[in-house]
Amino acid sequence: MKALLILGVVALILILIGLIPLGVDAAWRENDLTVALRIWLFRLRLGGRKEKKPKEKGTAEASTDQPKKEKKRPSQPLLRILAENGCRTLFRLVSRHRTDLLRVHFTSAFPDPAATALAYGAAGAVMEGILNAGGVRIRHKDLRADVDFQRSEPEIDARICVTVRVYQILGEALRFGYGFLRDYIRNKREDS
Repeated sequence: MKALLILGVVALILILIGLIPLGVDAAWRENDLTVALRIWLFRLRLGGRKEKKPKEKGTAEASTDQPKKEKKRPSQPLLRILAENGCRTLFRLVSRHRTDLLRVHFTSAFPDPAATALAYGAAGAVMEGILNAGGVRIRHKDLRADVDFQRSEPEIDARICVTVRVYQILGEALRFGYGFLRDYIRNKREDS
């Protein structure tokens, strides 16, 4: 009876950990990328503008007179297997996530009026494609494309907030590992 109680408590803890939401909040404004990770109630900022410290004079950099060792490159079939399984995993994860906020404000502005008009049309088509993509759930969306023939540089103001659960990430990681091993073993058998 005690063992069943312990197993029940462990299972409950694992289920609760699996339900923890993980999120990414990324924003691009005035050529500055800001990224923040959200883990349940906690938020960790990863990017943004920071003042660079000036390099102190008089510090000598280490000399690199020694010959560099060549790194061993993975074989082409291994890279192909990794890429195929990685893309499948990424597509499955993207189709199962929840987008809380998607905001894109694009102002097309180039020195050439034809380039400005083409960029405006392309931006509108891409935004329409995002809205009609299958499996994508967006709670709040604000997509806007504008055109300005007076300016010479385009302006992009974008922000995306995405949430996924821990169990979804773990499930996709297990599927990726299984698929990779299956394809790798199959490839080895075919080669020998």
